[in-house]
Amino acid sequence: MKTVTVPKEVFNKILSDVETLIDDVEIALDEKVQQRIFDIESGKTNGKTEEDLDNYLKKRGYENFTLDSDRPRRGGAGSEV
Repeated sequence: MKTVTVPKEVFNKILSDVETLIDDVEIALDEKVQQRIFDIESGKTNGKTEEDLDNYLKKRGYENFTLDSDRPRRGGAGSEV
């Protein structure tokens, strides 16, 4: 693999653009989460049962998920849980 040299000014511009994009994603996700919480609390949508959530996570490879953990643990073949 070849080494690519990027001038400091170009790197700083790229870094600034990435930081801006990350901030935008964070704001958008926060707004979606707040809207979802409002919808559930106001009765506009029915929340899923805990069993539904467990099945959803299990289908996607997450097992032993608890809200206490820092990160959900991925289960599956060859992985340690």
